[in-house]
Amino acid sequence: MSRLYGMQIAIKGHNLDKADEIHEAVNCIWPGDDWHDSRRWNAEDTDPEIGGYAENNLCGGESEEDFAIRVTEAVWKVNGGFCKVTINATYLEQLPYETYEADEDDYKRFLENQKE
Repeated sequence: MSRLYGMQIAIKGHNLDKADEIHEAVNCIWPGDDWHDSRRWNAEDTDPEIGGYAENNLCGGESEEDFAIRVTEAVWKVNGGFCKVTINATYLEQLPYETYEADEDDYKRFLENQKE
């Protein structure tokens, strides 16, 4: 059974020369086009962040924690050492929501306001 998630991944303290390889490793696990490198906005950033957001499915019974461990270990392997990997997982299939539905009284008020 698959479950739809939005995963936001942020990586700091990584080897700057490995940023593209880290992106490739993450993209192999959780493909997405929304990837950023904070050095694009500030070339002199002393603590740059790379990361992104993508929506996809966790499959095969993999938990959010299992996924986070898998991504983090892939990043560490490519990076050649520790760096901070933060993953925010949002389960998209049962988000809280509000329902708004107009009734006939609302329509009557609408018509009255149109006359004015």
